[in-house]
Amino acid sequence: MGTPPSQFAVGPSTASSRVSIPSNNSTSPSADRRMSLQMRGRRPSMFDPIDPKELQQALYASATTVSCPNERKGNHSSNANTEDDLTHSVTHLSMVYDRDSEHVSIDTLALENLHLLDGYINNNNGDVISFYCRIRLLPERRSLFQTKIVRLPRLQTSYLFDKKQLNEFELPYEQLNYHAIEIFLYKVSTIKPLYKDVRIASVKYDLNELFQSDQSRLRKILDECDPHTTHQDPDLGELLLSLSYLQSAAKLSVVIIEAKNLRPLSIETKAYPDACVKVTLYDRNGKKIKRKKTSVQRTSDCPTFNEELVFELRRDVASEAIIEVRLVHDSLSYKEQLGSVIFGPIVNNTSKVTICAENVYWSTILSGESLNAQWQTLKPSIRIEESK
Repeated sequence: MGTPPSQFAVGPSTASSRVSIPSNNSTSPSADRRMSLQMRGRRPSMFDPIDPKELQQALYASATTVSCPNERKGNHSSNANTEDDLTHSVTHLSMVYDRDSEHVSIDTLALENLHLLDGYINNNNGDVISFYCRIRLLPERRSLFQTKIVRLPRLQTSYLFDKKQLNEFELPYEQLNYHAIEIFLYKVSTIKPLYKDVRIASVKYDLNELFQSDQSRLRKILDECDPHTTHQDPDLGELLLSLSYLQSAAKLSVVIIEAKNLRPLSIETKAYPDACVKVTLYDRNGKKIKRKKTSVQRTSDCPTFNEELVFELRRDVASEAIIEVRLVHDSLSYKEQLGSVIFGPIVNNTSKVTICAENVYWSTILSGESLNAQWQTLKPSIRIEESK
């Protein structure tokens, strides 16, 4: 009796050089074919088992978040998760820690039931809703990265971010127990010219589970934010610069070094801005004195400039001058404001200029002290005349 097909060995034949002649009683063509494949020492790849991890990443990640949302110690029962899925907006997150490079990689980020967020649906009369996510590290509150702007039809309530939109960050292994990541969901405003984005939801994930296991798959409910408290606080990124004033030569030097975590653009055809920095000097009445700008850095949310802009500025004018440092997306077909920093004098009449860190910095420079470059938080751009 011949060997059953399921017991055929894969690999080159080690039998003698005698040729096996099929039996006259064998009438199955498939059996003859399998015997022929054995003699040739190989088999078609169609008989190999399929590894789901070799499938398209987005499809595999989607299947993972749907079929394994409870793979976490101390999770609620599946019935509780099912109830949350119906009544709350939820997030699915999977992370991997590489102990050799000490990097945390975010492999999967998925959002479900977005329509249950009031801020997601309200004030949107169009057929498409635009949003993006920004991730930062706690307790330092350091921005890590942000996704591209996503545009979903109103009827679509879930979204799985492409792995290319996610990123990794460095964190020593012994620090995992003391850190967490915070994910903010921003809805993009299309109201020109300020484009004030609204933070509509947030969620926090502790990293302590990566301390025990190099992989973590978590699921949490999105906490909805109050739009009235966050509408005026969009996260536009930061700009590293330094100011210096040489009184003897009456010259002001503005060194633009780099920017990080700039806001994604509002247009669909381009994700990251072609950024440049415009520095404008105004007198006490808001009249423009001089304007200069840096070169344009193409397609980056963390552009590097390393450029110095020098202005002639008399001492009597400098004491009351206002310096606007504005970041813009500058292209021939489309322009958009990305944020600004305003330095002004500290005066007794606070109704004119509000005392803030930028004003203190500028007053220190005017006094003749030298200060190192500092990161400045970008704020929505405003007209200088309106700020006085």
